[in-house]
Amino acid sequence: MGNSATAASSTTSTTLRNQVRGSLLGGALGAALGAGLAGMPWAQIKARFGPAGVTGPTNAYGVTLPMTTNTQLALFTAEGMLRAGIRFRSKGICHPPGVVWYAYKRWLETQRRDVPPPAVGVGGGGHGFVLTGWLITQPVLYARRFPGKDTITGLSLPEPPTGELPVNPTSKGCGALTRSAYRGGEACAVVGSSAGK
Repeated sequence: MGNSATAASSTTSTTLRNQVRGSLLGGALGAALGAGLAGMPWAQIKARFGPAGVTGPTNAYGVTLPMTTNTQLALFTAEGMLRAGIRFRSKGICHPPGVVWYAYKRWLETQRRDVPPPAVGVGGGGHGFVLTGWLITQPVLYARRFPGKDTITGLSLPEPPTGELPVNPTSKGCGALTRSAYRGGEACAVVGSSAGK
């Protein structure tokens, strides 16, 4: 009985990992394919690409299939949730919103610099652990894709927002949806729990 429960748990974990990876990849590909169409009405898309609309990659920001702000934010969200899951399993305590907040602060640094920062360890460079990790070292993430003003303002605050003190409560942008596209914290925690397997 124990073996079948372990096998079922392993299958569920693998399925969930694949769903999370598929969600991130599908979101990135969809955002890249649609980046050259941002804000275009259907009539303009047909006029530009033909009656069938887009049938292949489009150009945006001077490149084909660019990494968009939505993809960047989804990746940093997933990284934050992975870190939260790993911290909880290794230390037994964690505040996931705080960990994700610092992941977003790392993303914000990619929008303020042209290249990755020099290696910074815990407590270094005046940023503490904000500038650590593999993701922030990836040069492709330093491409600015015109993130929404509300996203930049909200993440520029020194402390994370709370229910009592929300940031940009009247914003009508899609940033919240983007940042939750990784399929939720539980999914990323499962991925994180088996990261070394």
